[in-house]
Amino acid sequence: MDNIKPLVSVIIPTYGRPNLLLRAINSVLNQSYSNIEIIVVDDNNPGSLERDQTQKLLEKYIQENKIMYIKMDKNVGGALARNKGVEVCSGALICFLDDDDEYLPNKIELQVNKFIESNFKLSVVGGYANILDNDGNLKRIEKNEIRGNVFKFQLSTNICTTSIAMINKEVFVKAGGFSNVPSSQEHILFIKIFNVNPLYDYVDAPVVNIYHHNGARISTSMKKAEGAIFLHEYVSSFYDKLSKEEIRNINNAHYINIIRAYMHIKNNRINAYKYLIKLIRNKKRIDKDVIKCFLLILFGLNKVEKIKKYLQ
Repeated sequence: MDNIKPLVSVIIPTYGRPNLLLRAINSVLNQSYSNIEIIVVDDNNPGSLERDQTQKLLEKYIQENKIMYIKMDKNVGGALARNKGVEVCSGALICFLDDDDEYLPNKIELQVNKFIESNFKLSVVGGYANILDNDGNLKRIEKNEIRGNVFKFQLSTNICTTSIAMINKEVFVKAGGFSNVPSSQEHILFIKIFNVNPLYDYVDAPVVNIYHHNGARISTSMKKAEGAIFLHEYVSSFYDKLSKEEIRNINNAHYINIIRAYMHIKNNRINAYKYLIKLIRNKKRIDKDVIKCFLLILFGLNKVEKIKKYLQ
């Protein structure tokens, strides 16, 4: 079993960040595990400056057969770009890497070993992530320490992210891949995957550096709230498999998520208050979660974050 070296396909969608892309690619080329193919999916519009810059930067990698380079006919978004990468890849195991993140050197080796240990019964292997700021300073280490049958847990909280996960390709395909929705794409993906095969494990060490940048992002736009509401509606389609108590707890988690999403949109208090009322009605009491959400709406996200930093 130790001699099994399955091919791992690493899919890197890129859009508008040619200056960061090479760091991502090189972090895969420098892995301790060697049986890897790299697929870069260029989602920049044809004829755009970003498309031209990206293609020029990748010429050497393409000529040396270090990567497979796929050009989309038009900008379709990260979900469909990742699905395209899976369509053309050959690996039994697949990983995704955002073009502004980077793998740590033993990421793939550690995760492949987890698949081998399980006799390839797992659907996904995760790990920890270093969350870094613009300057590369460590903000925190992101951990979700849960393993085994995780389907019901995933309905409440996303336990993994695309740059962390290694996924069994067969399960990914059966699940239907990424859904093209405004946001919460990875949360929905893992619900679909764990609905096919709920078995998950993780590496108890950081495997990726994830950079949180300033500026416009999906998470700070109206798409964040739209995606959070769509996610809740999607999750409700599985309620026939759950108890009343499980449904109540899952609803609570999503009401809180939607409140936070609205407070990312220039403190959209009116809609946030509507979901606070739903949260109170569902909980049937005022507790710590309700108070936290009330303070978030009252003071705004930025002030709450400043208070947290001060208290730390």
